[in-house]
Amino acid sequence: VIVQPFKPRTSGHKRRHVSVSDEDEDDDKIEKNSSKKSSHKKRHRDDEERKHRHKYKSRKRERSPSRERRKKHKSHKSRKESRHSKEFEDELLDAMWVEKEPLVQNKGRMSAADMWNQNNGVFVDIKKTHYATSFIQHWQLRDLIYASSKFTLMHPRRNSIYMYDTRLEKDTCFQDSLPFTPTSIHTKCGYLVAGGQTGMLMIKQLESGWSKIWSVGRGLNNSVHLSSHGKNIRMTVCNNDQTVTLWRVPEMDKIQTLKLPSAINATSVSPNQQYMVMVSDGGVAYLYTIDKEGYYTNKLEYKVSEEPSLSCAWHPSSTLFAITSQDGYVSIYSIDSTQRLYHLGSTENRKTKKAPRSIQFSSGTLDLLAYAEHVSHVYIVDTRTFQTRQIVRLSPEHQDQAITGLTFSPDGRTIFVGLEDCIVELQVDCVTRRQFGASRLI
Repeated sequence: VIVQPFKPRTSGHKRRHVSVSDEDEDDDKIEKNSSKKSSHKKRHRDDEERKHRHKYKSRKRERSPSRERRKKHKSHKSRKESRHSKEFEDELLDAMWVEKEPLVQNKGRMSAADMWNQNNGVFVDIKKTHYATSFIQHWQLRDLIYASSKFTLMHPRRNSIYMYDTRLEKDTCFQDSLPFTPTSIHTKCGYLVAGGQTGMLMIKQLESGWSKIWSVGRGLNNSVHLSSHGKNIRMTVCNNDQTVTLWRVPEMDKIQTLKLPSAINATSVSPNQQYMVMVSDGGVAYLYTIDKEGYYTNKLEYKVSEEPSLSCAWHPSSTLFAITSQDGYVSIYSIDSTQRLYHLGSTENRKTKKAPRSIQFSSGTLDLLAYAEHVSHVYIVDTRTFQTRQIVRLSPEHQDQAITGLTFSPDGRTIFVGLEDCIVELQVDCVTRRQFGASRLI
């Protein structure tokens, strides 16, 4: 039987003649396709649910582990963190105070005591204590002891200068009745010079006793320094009126006057007589070259610190110099670059007490750098690598001793440290210092 169902004519479509058998086949196809689609959707939905349940369970396990798992998880985590922090601490302490600027800037992760507490060298032993008193006139200027020979030390006491003999243990007056109290002294080339308030100066020849006292400026003389230029002897005077004056000794002829942006606290001339470094209240160091005629020209400026720079010293090679600052650091620079090479820190936490106020390199092949802080501590650094140092405390643990200055003996075998009531003699281990490893070069 042929059935012709009525279907309305639509635009674009022709009337179709459909049989019952064709309809059944179409229905079967539609049902089969729909069942396939539904089964596919169901499988997909089941897979999604399983994934979600697995993800939820894994999250739940992570968020709420059992007590044993939680303990194990925490102990593993703490061990891992402690291992990493210990590695970081060991690495930082190995770098310690010899690291370059990036590591110094990261020091906030550890306390200052942890960072700068390395005491891994043995270079000196306390040999003897000499009972000779010194007097500190200015709380910041403490470079008040110098070795004029192997066994004699110069140091001020009130308005006088004394000479102490370390063999005889005898302290005798070298120059008395000065019209000022010395704030700085220096001895070299057979002369001793002392500076004081209102520009007052005294220079005296060690052998003949010839001396002269006069005024060279309006302010306090922060530092005086003797040096040689060829066969001539020169004296550098740093006055608080922001000038540095250079004199010819013993004629006392003025060679040159340098005007600086801030007061200069110390100067030092290189061993090869070609450079002079000056450190200022503004935390800036100035490197000057000395030409063949003996005149001084500015070469480089170094921004050392935001606080005043206090003292300076030259390495025997005349290629490196060290600068101390009020913030407790010692900076090592090269004559060829303004970038700091090493930044040496302090074990002291008190701001004023940790300032290194006197510094000096050893002579010869001993390769040591020694500097003294405001109170109690002396540091001796190996300058071959700048990775080893010895810290010497000169007072009991809970007591401070003001340090008046520090100096090497001319042969470098001894370090003398001045305190207000005595002078401590430190003996350098010269035998060990002159031994090098098989792979090391001198």
